[in-house]
Amino acid sequence: MSEQTIEKLKKMKLSKFAEAYQDQKGKPEYQKMSFDDRLTLLVDLEYDSRVNHTIERNIRNANFYDSTACLERINYKPERKIDKALIEELSTNQYIEEGLNVVIAGASGCGNYVKLEIM
Repeated sequence: MSEQTIEKLKKMKLSKFAEAYQDQKGKPEYQKMSFDDRLTLLVDLEYDSRVNHTIERNIRNANFYDSTACLERINYKPERKIDKALIEELSTNQYIEEGLNVVIAGASGCGNYVKLEIM
């Protein structure tokens, strides 16, 4: 019966759910868990997989110049005139909660001075 269930999950495109279910079958520590706890684990795995896949696809489709760029790797050399405190403030996303806009002015991709304002 479980093999039929796994096949049905795969046909419904719930592949991570099916893999995790198959993994749970053979491990006694999962047998000790309640149905709700096991179901929650399975659903969380499938959900996280889909969210991560969507993020990866969106990054790939965006054709970013550098899809590995991150705030931790920003070069704050003085000649770039980047306000580190402002970047750190923006990274909190507090401006979104406050309904503010971010205005970015400057040539894109040049690595030179860019003016950032929160309005």
